[in-house]
Amino acid sequence: MWEPLTTGSRGGASECYERERKKDVRASVKSGKEKGVRASVKSGRRAAIICPALALSGRTLFSAGAEQHKATNECSLNLTKFPTRPNCPYSPAPPLPTMASELPTVPRVVFTILEPASLIAGFLAPLVAPAYFVDAQLPRTPLLAPPGHVPHALLPVEHLLALQLANLYLLLCLLGLLVLHTTREPAVVKAYLCALWLGDVGHVAVSAWAVGWQGLRAWRAWTAAIWGNVGVTVLLWLLRTAYLAGLFGGEKEEEEKKKKKRS
Repeated sequence: MWEPLTTGSRGGASECYERERKKDVRASVKSGKEKGVRASVKSGRRAAIICPALALSGRTLFSAGAEQHKATNECSLNLTKFPTRPNCPYSPAPPLPTMASELPTVPRVVFTILEPASLIAGFLAPLVAPAYFVDAQLPRTPLLAPPGHVPHALLPVEHLLALQLANLYLLLCLLGLLVLHTTREPAVVKAYLCALWLGDVGHVAVSAWAVGWQGLRAWRAWTAAIWGNVGVTVLLWLLRTAYLAGLFGGEKEEEEKKKKKRS
Protein backbone atom coordinates (compact mmCIF):
# COMPACT_ATOMS: atom_id res chain seq x y z
CA MET A 1 0.00 0.00 0.00
CA TRP A 2 1.12 3.52 -0.68
CA GLU A 3 2.07 5.54 2.22
CA PRO A 4 0.87 9.10 2.47
CA LEU A 5 3.42 11.75 1.69
CA THR A 6 4.95 13.26 4.71
CA THR A 7 6.34 16.72 4.95
CA GLY A 8 9.85 15.48 4.24
CA SER A 9 8.80 13.50 1.23
CA ARG A 10 6.90 16.48 -0.13
CA GLY A 11 10.00 18.67 0.24
CA GLY A 12 12.13 16.12 -1.58
CA ALA A 13 9.69 15.96 -4.46
CA SER A 14 9.66 19.72 -4.84
CA GLU A 15 13.43 19.86 -4.82
CA CYS A 16 13.59 17.15 -7.45
CA TYR A 17 11.06 19.09 -9.55
CA GLU A 18 13.13 22.26 -9.26
CA ARG A 19 16.29 20.42 -10.31
CA GLU A 20 14.59 18.94 -13.33
CA ARG A 21 13.12 22.31 -14.30
CA LYS A 22 16.52 24.00 -14.06
CA LYS A 23 18.02 21.25 -16.21
CA ASP A 24 15.34 21.85 -18.80
CA VAL A 25 15.96 25.61 -18.71
CA ARG A 26 19.71 25.13 -19.08
CA ALA A 27 19.16 22.69 -21.92
CA SER A 28 16.83 25.14 -23.64
CA VAL A 29 19.30 28.00 -23.24
CA LYS A 30 22.12 25.84 -24.52
CA SER A 31 20.16 24.65 -27.53
CA GLY A 32 19.06 28.26 -28.20
CA LYS A 33 22.64 29.46 -28.09
CA GLU A 34 23.76 26.67 -30.40
CA LYS A 35 20.94 27.45 -32.82
CA GLY A 36 21.82 31.16 -32.69
CA VAL A 37 25.47 30.42 -33.34
CA ARG A 38 24.62 28.13 -36.24
CA ALA A 39 22.22 30.71 -37.65
CA SER A 40 24.85 33.43 -37.30
CA VAL A 41 27.46 31.28 -39.00
CA LYS A 42 25.02 30.42 -41.75
CA SER A 43 23.99 34.05 -42.32
CA GLY A 44 27.64 35.06 -42.27
CA ARG A 45 28.40 32.53 -44.97
CA ARG A 46 25.50 33.86 -47.02
CA ALA A 47 26.70 37.41 -46.53
CA ALA A 48 30.18 36.34 -47.57
CA ILE A 49 28.69 34.97 -50.77
CA ILE A 50 26.17 37.75 -51.44
CA CYS A 51 28.32 40.78 -50.63
CA PRO A 52 30.90 40.21 -53.41
CA ALA A 53 28.02 39.66 -55.83
CA LEU A 54 26.40 42.93 -54.72
CA ALA A 55 29.70 44.72 -55.02
CA LEU A 56 30.19 43.29 -58.49
CA SER A 57 26.67 44.28 -59.57
CA GLY A 58 27.21 47.76 -58.12
CA ARG A 59 30.42 48.15 -60.09
CA THR A 60 28.61 46.92 -63.20
CA LEU A 61 25.75 49.40 -62.75
CA PHE A 62 28.20 52.22 -62.11
CA SER A 63 30.18 51.42 -65.24
CA ALA A 64 26.99 51.13 -67.30
CA GLY A 65 25.78 54.49 -66.00
CA ALA A 66 29.13 56.08 -66.77
CA GLU A 67 29.06 54.69 -70.32
CA GLN A 68 25.51 55.95 -70.84
CA HIS A 69 26.45 59.38 -69.52
CA LYS A 70 29.46 59.44 -71.82
CA ALA A 71 27.33 58.40 -74.80
CA THR A 72 24.76 61.09 -73.97
CA ASN A 73 27.46 63.76 -73.83
CA GLU A 74 28.88 62.56 -77.14
CA CYS A 75 25.43 62.65 -78.71
CA SER A 76 24.79 66.15 -77.42
CA LEU A 77 28.09 67.30 -78.90
CA ASN A 78 27.31 65.57 -82.18
CA LEU A 79 23.83 67.11 -82.23
CA THR A 80 25.41 70.51 -81.75
CA LYS A 81 27.78 69.95 -84.67
CA PHE A 82 25.52 67.73 -86.77
CA PRO A 83 21.85 68.28 -85.81
CA THR A 84 20.54 65.67 -88.26
CA ARG A 85 22.85 62.80 -87.29
CA PRO A 86 20.70 59.63 -87.68
CA ASN A 87 22.94 57.17 -85.78
CA CYS A 88 22.78 58.88 -82.41
CA PRO A 89 20.41 56.86 -80.16
CA TYR A 90 19.70 59.87 -77.96
CA SER A 91 18.92 62.36 -80.72
CA PRO A 92 15.45 63.95 -80.36
CA ALA A 93 12.83 63.34 -83.01
CA PRO A 94 12.62 66.17 -85.56
CA PRO A 95 9.53 68.38 -85.16
CA LEU A 96 6.67 67.76 -87.54
CA PRO A 97 6.22 70.47 -90.18
CA THR A 98 3.14 72.67 -90.08
CA MET A 99 0.61 72.85 -92.90
CA ALA A 100 2.00 76.22 -94.00
CA SER A 101 5.06 74.39 -95.33
CA GLU A 102 3.22 71.23 -96.44
CA LEU A 103 0.69 72.88 -98.77
CA PRO A 104 1.34 72.71 -102.51
CA THR A 105 3.22 75.66 -103.96
CA VAL A 106 0.32 77.70 -105.36
CA PRO A 107 -2.02 77.38 -102.34
CA ARG A 108 0.90 77.96 -99.97
CA VAL A 109 1.89 81.23 -101.65
CA VAL A 110 -1.70 82.46 -101.95
CA PHE A 111 -3.08 81.44 -98.56
CA THR A 112 -0.01 82.22 -96.43
CA ILE A 113 1.40 85.33 -98.19
CA LEU A 114 -0.91 87.05 -100.69
CA GLU A 115 -4.22 86.70 -98.84
CA PRO A 116 -2.82 87.95 -95.48
CA ALA A 117 -1.23 90.90 -97.32
CA SER A 118 -4.58 91.82 -98.93
CA LEU A 119 -6.30 91.59 -95.54
CA ILE A 120 -3.70 93.90 -94.00
CA ALA A 121 -4.41 96.40 -96.80
CA GLY A 122 -8.13 96.15 -96.07
CA PHE A 123 -7.36 96.75 -92.39
CA LEU A 124 -5.23 99.87 -93.00
CA ALA A 125 -7.53 101.56 -95.54
CA PRO A 126 -10.37 102.46 -93.09
CA LEU A 127 -7.81 103.66 -90.54
CA VAL A 128 -5.87 105.91 -92.93
CA ALA A 129 -8.70 107.25 -95.13
CA PRO A 130 -12.11 106.21 -93.80
CA ALA A 131 -14.11 108.64 -95.99
CA TYR A 132 -12.41 107.46 -99.19
CA PHE A 133 -12.80 103.81 -98.11
CA VAL A 134 -16.55 104.18 -97.64
CA ASP A 135 -17.00 106.17 -100.87
CA ALA A 136 -14.95 103.61 -102.85
CA GLN A 137 -17.39 100.79 -102.15
CA LEU A 138 -19.33 101.80 -105.30
CA PRO A 139 -17.93 102.23 -108.84
CA ARG A 140 -16.93 105.64 -110.24
CA THR A 141 -19.76 105.81 -112.78
CA PRO A 142 -21.04 109.20 -114.03
CA LEU A 143 -24.25 108.59 -112.13
CA LEU A 144 -22.65 107.76 -108.78
CA ALA A 145 -19.51 109.88 -109.09
CA PRO A 146 -19.97 112.86 -111.44
CA PRO A 147 -16.97 115.07 -112.27
CA GLY A 148 -15.72 116.91 -109.23
CA HIS A 149 -17.13 114.35 -106.85
CA VAL A 150 -15.67 114.56 -103.35
CA PRO A 151 -16.29 111.98 -100.63
CA HIS A 152 -18.71 113.30 -98.05
CA ALA A 153 -17.92 113.67 -94.39
CA LEU A 154 -18.76 110.45 -92.63
CA LEU A 155 -21.51 110.19 -90.10
CA PRO A 156 -20.46 108.69 -86.75
CA VAL A 157 -22.27 105.44 -87.56
CA GLU A 158 -20.51 105.21 -90.96
CA HIS A 159 -17.14 105.79 -89.31
CA LEU A 160 -17.93 103.16 -86.68
CA LEU A 161 -18.91 100.56 -89.30
CA ALA A 162 -15.73 101.25 -91.28
CA LEU A 163 -13.55 100.71 -88.20
CA GLN A 164 -15.44 97.53 -87.30
CA LEU A 165 -14.83 96.23 -90.83
CA ALA A 166 -11.12 97.01 -90.43
CA ASN A 167 -11.11 95.00 -87.21
CA LEU A 168 -12.70 92.04 -89.01
CA TYR A 169 -10.05 92.17 -91.75
CA LEU A 170 -7.31 92.05 -89.10
CA LEU A 171 -9.05 89.17 -87.33
CA LEU A 172 -9.25 87.13 -90.55
CA CYS A 173 -5.57 87.79 -91.23
CA LEU A 174 -4.51 86.59 -87.76
CA LEU A 175 -6.75 83.53 -87.90
CA GLY A 176 -5.32 82.47 -91.24
CA LEU A 177 -1.71 82.90 -90.14
CA LEU A 178 -2.20 81.14 -86.80
CA VAL A 179 -4.15 78.20 -88.23
CA LEU A 180 -1.81 77.53 -91.15
CA HIS A 181 1.40 78.04 -89.14
CA THR A 182 0.43 76.00 -86.08
CA THR A 183 -1.68 73.02 -87.14
CA ARG A 184 -0.25 69.81 -88.55
CA GLU A 185 -3.62 68.29 -89.44
CA PRO A 186 -4.87 68.54 -93.06
CA ALA A 187 -8.44 68.16 -91.80
CA VAL A 188 -8.14 71.41 -89.81
CA VAL A 189 -6.92 73.29 -92.89
CA LYS A 190 -9.75 71.89 -95.01
CA ALA A 191 -12.34 72.91 -92.44
CA TYR A 192 -10.80 76.40 -92.27
CA LEU A 193 -10.84 76.75 -96.06
CA CYS A 194 -14.43 75.49 -96.24
CA ALA A 195 -15.49 78.24 -93.84
CA LEU A 196 -13.68 80.84 -95.97
CA TRP A 197 -15.24 79.34 -99.11
CA LEU A 198 -18.72 79.97 -97.72
CA GLY A 199 -17.69 83.45 -96.56
CA ASP A 200 -16.45 84.28 -100.06
CA VAL A 201 -19.85 83.39 -101.52
CA GLY A 202 -21.66 85.72 -99.14
CA HIS A 203 -19.08 88.50 -99.58
CA VAL A 204 -19.34 88.50 -103.38
CA ALA A 205 -23.14 88.19 -103.31
CA VAL A 206 -23.56 91.24 -101.06
CA SER A 207 -21.02 93.29 -103.03
CA ALA A 208 -22.66 92.44 -106.33
CA TRP A 209 -26.09 93.35 -104.96
CA ALA A 210 -24.81 96.74 -103.76
CA VAL A 211 -22.97 97.54 -107.01
CA GLY A 212 -25.82 96.39 -109.26
CA TRP A 213 -25.79 94.85 -112.69
CA GLN A 214 -24.86 98.11 -114.39
CA GLY A 215 -21.99 98.64 -111.97
CA LEU A 216 -20.70 95.09 -112.53
CA ARG A 217 -20.71 95.63 -116.28
CA ALA A 218 -18.80 98.91 -115.93
CA TRP A 219 -15.67 97.16 -114.67
CA ARG A 220 -13.43 99.98 -116.00
CA ALA A 221 -14.94 102.25 -113.36
CA TRP A 222 -14.26 99.87 -110.52
CA THR A 223 -12.32 101.20 -107.55
CA ALA A 224 -9.63 99.32 -105.65
CA ALA A 225 -12.21 98.41 -103.00
CA ILE A 226 -14.54 96.85 -105.59
CA TRP A 227 -11.68 94.90 -107.16
CA GLY A 228 -10.91 93.57 -103.70
CA ASN A 229 -14.53 92.81 -102.82
CA VAL A 230 -15.40 91.10 -106.12
CA GLY A 231 -12.37 90.34 -108.28
CA VAL A 232 -9.87 89.18 -105.63
CA THR A 233 -12.54 87.36 -103.64
CA VAL A 234 -13.73 85.42 -106.70
CA LEU A 235 -10.12 84.44 -107.46
CA LEU A 236 -9.60 83.24 -103.88
CA TRP A 237 -12.88 81.31 -104.05
CA LEU A 238 -11.72 79.53 -107.22
CA LEU A 239 -8.36 78.63 -105.64
CA ARG A 240 -10.07 77.29 -102.52
CA THR A 241 -12.40 75.22 -104.69
CA ALA A 242 -9.48 73.79 -106.63
CA TYR A 243 -7.58 72.90 -103.45
CA LEU A 244 -10.59 71.26 -101.79
CA ALA A 245 -11.25 69.32 -104.99
CA GLY A 246 -7.63 68.02 -104.95
CA LEU A 247 -6.56 69.71 -108.19
CA PHE A 248 -3.22 70.82 -106.69
CA GLY A 249 -2.28 67.29 -105.64
CA GLY A 250 -3.71 64.83 -103.18
CA GLU A 251 -2.45 63.86 -99.76
CA LYS A 252 -0.84 60.70 -101.15
CA GLU A 253 1.55 62.74 -103.28
CA GLU A 254 2.45 64.88 -100.30
CA GLU A 255 3.19 61.76 -98.24
CA GLU A 256 5.43 60.42 -101.00
CA LYS A 257 7.33 63.70 -101.02
CA LYS A 258 7.78 63.47 -97.24
CA LYS A 259 9.14 59.93 -97.54
CA LYS A 260 11.63 61.02 -100.20
CA LYS A 261 12.82 63.91 -98.02
CA ARG A 262 13.27 61.62 -95.02
CA SER A 263 15.16 59.00 -97.03
